Amino acid sequence: MLGWQIDHTWRYDPALLTEVELTFAPTDTGGTRVTLEHRNLERFGSDAARHAERLGGGWPARLAEFAEYANANP
Repeated sequence: MLGWQIDHTWRYDPALLTEVELTFAPTDTGGTRVTLEHRNLERFGSDAARHAERLGGGWPARLAEFAEYANANP
């Protein structure tokens, strides 16, 4: 688990703490399923919904980039 202390403006905020957890599990086809959960987004306060929407678009894109790299570099 990773403590995430980046605010809605993408700056470090020592007073803000959300959690990012990555899990890895084997698949039946020999690959790896990666699951990412970003918790406690309500701690962003009034910017929570807007920031969650941006992260929702961001995390899947980042994971897709990692998968593409991993598949190209076995």
